[in-house]
Amino acid sequence: MDIGIVMPIYNQVPAYLRLALQSILSQNYRHFRLIIVLDGANRPTQQIAQHFAKRDPRVSILRKAKNQGIASALNDGFTFLNKMPSIRYLTWVSSDNIYYPSFLRTLRQGMIKAPAKVGLVYSSYRYIDAKGKPMYSPAFYQQLRQRQRLHKRHLLQHCFIGASFLYRKAVAQKVGKYRLTPVEDYDYWLRMSEICDIRYLSPVLMAYRHRSPQSVSTELESPEGKIRFQRALQRALREARNRRGIAHHEISQGEMQVEATLPSEDNKTM
Repeated sequence: MDIGIVMPIYNQVPAYLRLALQSILSQNYRHFRLIIVLDGANRPTQQIAQHFAKRDPRVSILRKAKNQGIASALNDGFTFLNKMPSIRYLTWVSSDNIYYPSFLRTLRQGMIKAPAKVGLVYSSYRYIDAKGKPMYSPAFYQQLRQRQRLHKRHLLQHCFIGASFLYRKAVAQKVGKYRLTPVEDYDYWLRMSEICDIRYLSPVLMAYRHRSPQSVSTELESPEGKIRFQRALQRALREARNRRGIAHHEISQGEMQVEATLPSEDNKTM
């Protein structure tokens, strides 16, 4: 078992959660551990998680009595995985997204083939709607794909890593813990890119369910959510610029680009 996966769950649409878990357990690379963190989850969500854990010994469940947010749940999950000497690579997934069968195998091979200085590999993925149908036009994905090929220095303008990724445990231990919900992933990529290179892989390896009831994007549509996003985003950017010795300027939510992409012919190391 050399890959560790964390799935933080608060409450989730049962059908979405079942699909997400089944997509992980159906991977054609089977040497992984899945840590489900029930972050104050309701009873139906707990029952689904328990059902899958009983069926597969690779699945473990951590329970938090009260919801403490994604960053806290991720940190608990990765703390658990970091105690396993065999785990070399880490990733995490939202409980409504779907891995395609070769997700783990492709990212793992990409990491193995990459130079040692590459600490993170990430790939293309597709948006799907609430019914699981593909979203957006080829032109939309072409534009996003171009951004996802950008050099890591452009992470200050575009959060282009997306939801399909794998990184080295040794690098993660240097980066530290997740923080600054709801931009915990973006803040983490900024910090990680300062100590390692990143590499884009072209295959489409997962489906990202856009604007599902429990998604972060849905939460951020409220006035309170937008304020919370802005505060966390500005702090992440301000601290990243300070670490890099770059003057900071405030940006609006609309200026920050969160990217997905479809395949291209090239792999690129940054």
